[in-house]
Amino acid sequence: FALQGGVFLGRHQLSFEIAPITWVYDLKGSPGPAFEMTASYAYFVPLTQSGDMHVSWPLRFGIGMAAAPGNNLGGLAFFQARADLIGAAIQIGHVVIDLHLPSFRYFVTDSGGAQFHMLDWLFGTSLSYAF
Repeated sequence: FALQGGVFLGRHQLSFEIAPITWVYDLKGSPGPAFEMTASYAYFVPLTQSGDMHVSWPLRFGIGMAAAPGNNLGGLAFFQARADLIGAAIQIGHVVIDLHLPSFRYFVTDSGGAQFHMLDWLFGTSLSYAF
């Protein structure tokens, strides 16, 4: 689950998302919050158009951070890079359904004194209303 807000400018999208990181392993084995926030840019490459329906290939790149306060992930902060290279976006009127197949996330930190790297990918979808 993520909250995402943004703006469409033609085929370009600027967005910001904030979400709990529920797919990351807890290093200390104890519960605790972990959150990520990412700013991203996407270009929707047109594939086909039929009447009021547009199908596009969304290419998205972003940067952000993940924070794991408390006991989760050792309390470290991570730099995050995001890339969505495979997927589809279907726009019907003002509604946009964006499929991430998958979304790649790379995390790195050295805030604990040693470098720690993580590569993750997740499959998902988002639903947007474009004015």
